Amino acid sequence: MLSRRHRALLLALLTAMSMMNLIDRAGAQTGSVRIASDLEMYGVGGLVGGGHVTWTLTGDEANILRTKVLQMFDDYPVEPAGFAYAHLSSSPLLGPVSIRSGRLESGEAETYTNFLENELEGVRSGGPGATMVRYVHIRAADVLEKGLKVESSTEGLVNSGANSTGRLEIRFIFNSYTISENWRFRFSDVVFANALHGVFDLAQIGTHISTNPWPLLEEGGWRSVPMPSDGLNALSNGNRSTWAISGDPLRGRYDNSTTSVAQTFTETGIPYVDLRFGTWANVSFSYLGSVADSGDHLRLQVARGRGPSWTGWTDLRAETGETDVPNSAAWRLMRYNITASEGLGHEVRFRLNFTSNATGNNAPGFFIRDFAINAPSRYVGTIESAETDYLVGTLSFQDFEVRSGRAQLIRTPAGEILLYGNAYNSSAPPEDATRFRGFDFFENPQALFIVLLVTAYLTSWFQDRIFAGFRSRHPLKYRTSAGRIPWLIWVARVFIILFVLFYFVPSFFVLFGASNAFVTGPIFWAFSISSTVGLAVFTMLLYERQAKFIPPEESDGEALAAAGSFAEADAPPPPPPEVGGLSRQGVLSCSQCGREIEDLKAALKCRCGQVYHETCAADIGRCPNCQRAFDISRPAEKRMVTSKCPSCGEIQIVPETADLMQTRCEACGALLREIERGYNYLVLAPENDLALEWFHSIVKKNVPGLAMSTTFQEKLRKEFGFEGVDLYWLTDTDTGPKSIDPKRIDFEMMRALSNFIKRTKGGAVLLDGLEYLIVENSFDHVLKFIKKVNDLASV
Repeated sequence: MLSRRHRALLLALLTAMSMMNLIDRAGAQTGSVRIASDLEMYGVGGLVGGGHVTWTLTGDEANILRTKVLQMFDDYPVEPAGFAYAHLSSSPLLGPVSIRSGRLESGEAETYTNFLENELEGVRSGGPGATMVRYVHIRAADVLEKGLKVESSTEGLVNSGANSTGRLEIRFIFNSYTISENWRFRFSDVVFANALHGVFDLAQIGTHISTNPWPLLEEGGWRSVPMPSDGLNALSNGNRSTWAISGDPLRGRYDNSTTSVAQTFTETGIPYVDLRFGTWANVSFSYLGSVADSGDHLRLQVARGRGPSWTGWTDLRAETGETDVPNSAAWRLMRYNITASEGLGHEVRFRLNFTSNATGNNAPGFFIRDFAINAPSRYVGTIESAETDYLVGTLSFQDFEVRSGRAQLIRTPAGEILLYGNAYNSSAPPEDATRFRGFDFFENPQALFIVLLVTAYLTSWFQDRIFAGFRSRHPLKYRTSAGRIPWLIWVARVFIILFVLFYFVPSFFVLFGASNAFVTGPIFWAFSISSTVGLAVFTMLLYERQAKFIPPEESDGEALAAAGSFAEADAPPPPPPEVGGLSRQGVLSCSQCGREIEDLKAALKCRCGQVYHETCAADIGRCPNCQRAFDISRPAEKRMVTSKCPSCGEIQIVPETADLMQTRCEACGALLREIERGYNYLVLAPENDLALEWFHSIVKKNVPGLAMSTTFQEKLRKEFGFEGVDLYWLTDTDTGPKSIDPKRIDFEMMRALSNFIKRTKGGAVLLDGLEYLIVENSFDHVLKFIKKVNDLASV
């Protein structure tokens, strides 16, 4: 469970990415629709869940939709025939409404949102689930605050009128399920934008199955007749008496000097066709037939206005360019596109006008069927998309192709979060696309998270193991001076940070303008594994190079000679070395170039014991043995002196101000000055290495010793070889015989110290970790304890 702080950080990250996604919208003009949609899906393979969508219309686009809702639901008690939801009552669910009141009442707005719900559910397109958005089917939809008044889920709709200028906002919630487990989709919200206007679609389509030629009327010499070729009906302007005997209308004739007119109508009381809601409109019909000469013709005409008398009829021109319907011996389709000047955006009436002259009628006239008026209502304008999808499961998004918008992807062990933003025209939706996969092993977020954990752990583990091997190759006396390579530690940390960054934010490079630069699953696999292996190999080679500068181990001959000096105590001392031998012992060579250091004032000694020419040290800048940086700027008065090792007798060159009790011999690693016995020493240092070395230098001479330390006994024996030394572990987590609770310094600790001091003479005692004792007791208490131990040792 995320803490409040982590939740706030995640929210801030998502907000920042959403704002960056919508940078392209900053300059968007007024008069647009902003569609903020989100999906919350979960599952394995195929996902189920739901989401939200909020439409925010501003400027002219808000006025256009508000006017359509007002004209439909305030002008008509029910939607007229031919509209998307014709004959469904517009009476409210929560009370009566006033028709033609000039404002949208709550019930009228609720009726609109009910129809909008049907549009989202795809009721007119095949039932629930027919509407496809991105990679899901919408199963069910409703206003966000279901059960409350429509005002709770909308703003700027209820109580608005034709002159309202504020923004319009509608909020919905829906259930959905994924289309497929492998589906490539485009980032487009045109479906959501068109749903707002699809409620007002008009389709008045006649059928040749019925004898009723609606939306045309049987009038003015036009009659519905059966066609002998297929037995289906058609509207004919021929004289029935001319073919009644044969029963074939195609053998009939039309009358000379006549005008036959058949007009359209919607329903009783509404003779006109309402094209105010259409984005575009067309009229089409199928026909066959002919006229005798060019003086006879059939034309489709339109007139604007509500009547009752319709005047100002205008001839319409077909898509093929004709105003007169041409002769045709077979069924042929005629289509007319209606422009604004011809009636789009108005209440109009169409009619078929057949006119004949007085010179010949040796033709059957025309037969009309499948007369259709289509006026779909669509959104036209700028769409500002803000999409956020939260998906939990084994899914993944891949194969991004982003050209105009901005997509962001956040990957987590639970699933993925996809964000997208763009501004575009509804007539040219973006070609930005990606692929949804229910499960893909190389893209699976759970598998990639395991790769992240393993490679991050191995990157750190290899660093520790390789350095541990490098350190173990040092002789014991040099082991504590072996140090890590500082910049290599940071390189490993940077790679681990990149692993984490590329896993959680695979669209990291999108922030810098690379819209298609996603760290896909295969790329993450390759990068993390190759980086881990490559860094391990590089680290190993680097430490192998450093291992060449490790001082050699003490030879067996030297060790035997030292042992023999103790065994043969009565042997006469060896003769003094010759002058030449002393000269050779006094020769000092540079650890870098190998040449003799003649001027000791121009020598520089590293803390690990290596000696260099000052010029060589300035060139390399860092000791190859321990990787410490050289301090070239030293006081001019600093002098180098010689000192003889009390253990091996080698002559050492050391700074004049060096503390010989802390300086080691380069040959044997022993301290250049032995610890004087019979004294108490307080060692203040960040580490306990020096105190342990002093203690070891005493007890290795077969002096009895007792050590109480916060370090585990076996670790001390392994690192310093404390054989025959009483070791106690100061801890409150273990109750073994060699473990002492630090709070009981007056009991177990004092008893162990007292017994040791009483039974041994000239022994050495080490108390390591006084700061731990002070924390567990108090400073005064520990001070009194140290005074008692000091008194016991002085007796």
